Amino acid sequence: MNNKTKDGINQNLLNILKEFLDKNKTIIEIISVINNFHEQIVCIKKSPNIMFTCDKYPEWKDNIISKLEFMLTENFDDLRENNNECLFLIKSFVEIIENKNIPTISTSFLDDITEIGCIMNECYLYYNNLLNNISIEYPLNTFPIIEETSTFRKLYERISSDLKLL
Repeated sequence: MNNKTKDGINQNLLNILKEFLDKNKTIIEIISVINNFHEQIVCIKKSPNIMFTCDKYPEWKDNIISKLEFMLTENFDDLRENNNECLFLIKSFVEIIENKNIPTISTSFLDDITEIGCIMNECYLYYNNLLNNISIEYPLNTFPIIEETSTFRKLYERISSDLKLL
C-alpha cells in the first residue's frame, strides 16, 4: 500500500471518529432540549386553574402543551436522524477496517480500533433503544462519550496519535 493510500485511510478514520463525536454533541444538545420541553409541559400541567389567564383563556394550557408536544416530536425526529447518521458512520468505519489493510502501528492500535468501534456501536444502540422505547422516562440520559475522561475520547486521542506516526 502506498503512502497516499495510507494517508487517505488514516484521514478517513479520523474524519469518521471526529464526525461521530460531533454528531453525539448534537444528540446531547437535542436531549437537553427534549428534557427542557418535557419539564415545561409538567410545569404547565401543574399550574393552578385559578389564575386570571385560566378565566379569560381556558384553552391556554391545552394550546401551549400542544405546541410543546409538537416541538418534542420534532426534536425526537432530529434525534432519530442524527442517530441514523451515526449508524452510517459506524458502517463506514467498519468498512474501512474490514476492507483496507490497516497497518499495525503499535501493539495496542488494533485493540484500540476494535474497542472504539464497539463503543460507537454501543452508543448508537443506546439512543436507538431510547427512541424505540414506548414508555419514555424523563429526564432522558445521555451516553457518556463526549466527556474528556470518557474511554472514547482517550481512545480517539491514542488512535489519532498513532495515525500521525505513519
